[in-house]
Amino acid sequence: MTTDQILCDIEEGKVAPFYFLYGSESFYRVEIVQALNRKLITPDNRDFNLETFEARETSAGDWIGAKPFLVKKALQYTKNFNLATLRNGTKCLFEADRALKTSGKDPQGILESLLLRLCSS
Repeated sequence: MTTDQILCDIEEGKVAPFYFLYGSESFYRVEIVQALNRKLITPDNRDFNLETFEARETSAGDWIGAKPFLVKKALQYTKNFNLATLRNGTKCLFEADRALKTSGKDPQGILESLLLRLCSS
């Protein structure tokens, strides 16, 4: 999916539950995060629905467990992945994608396994 497609979807209110943004061009990542901020975060809910994590200092498990209570929509933004973490996460995503498309296994089980792998790395 291109940056323009993602930005168009966000503007139309078609916000995905999860975005995995990577690549050498940080401008596009920042642009998407800013669009999500404009669409999802209001002054009323900013303190509750926006968290930024430093990937060099935290793990994916920290990001998922960061909210002490439920909120309708939250934006979590993590920056500065190291290359090894990014490669491992990308590999896990591609393997899950392939399994979802070809294995015939339970999709929920595949996604739960993906989350466990991402959180344990």
